[in-house]
Amino acid sequence: MKKLCFLLDPSKKEVEQVFGACCLLKDIVGEKFIEDNIEFWVGCTTASGHQIRDWVLKLRKEVIGPRVIFPGKVSQALLGYPHTDYLMAIHLLNWSKKSVFIEDLLGLVLTKLFSKRIDLGYLVLSSDSTIGRRVGAKNLNLTQALTYLKKYLHKHPSAPSIYLEAGSGASRTVSLSLVKKVHKLLKKYESSCLIVAGGIRNKKTAEKFFRAGADKILISTILEQSTVEKSLKVMLEFLSLVK
Repeated sequence: MKKLCFLLDPSKKEVEQVFGACCLLKDIVGEKFIEDNIEFWVGCTTASGHQIRDWVLKLRKEVIGPRVIFPGKVSQALLGYPHTDYLMAIHLLNWSKKSVFIEDLLGLVLTKLFSKRIDLGYLVLSSDSTIGRRVGAKNLNLTQALTYLKKYLHKHPSAPSIYLEAGSGASRTVSLSLVKKVHKLLKKYESSCLIVAGGIRNKKTAEKFFRAGADKILISTILEQSTVEKSLKVMLEFLSLVK
């Protein structure tokens, strides 16, 4: 089943509009539709653990549907975990900065203690994106990207989840050819999940990724509108893909 993931980024001033739109969805599409087709993610690279926790608590109080922490720091995972439905335990596959590796390793050790975690092989495909610059990611061609992913799948063959991201501010999106190749690669694994994110600014692009084999698509920047009504309108346009 295809799903849409809506990201709340506490570092953005428009997060209030995105949250307001999330709160209105229940009355428009119904609780059952939300449970089956939507996930609400909270995360960014700069927010404090307290900010992540506070937004997860807001979601628990006001919004129906699965709540997921997508941590950019260890503190976000530690403080937010008790209040979320799932925690992404991120395995960053193509880092180059030593400081990021140390934090990434510490995060993985800690998240192994969490029963509600989802192990996530995370591949950043653009060096010029916000996350790409932070981790020192290198631009990867199709062959290089598949090599990283095959190594990860060999080490984590049980229910693997793969996250392909161009990243905020990237000059390119994830290629459809890569999505198709990874979809084919994951077919031999039970309960696998392919998530695509970054640069998805319209329904047409999201539809192409779904057709190429993505199981979930993360929508973020395009949701950050000036009013709740505008954010809600964008959400509803994307939701027509999973009806």
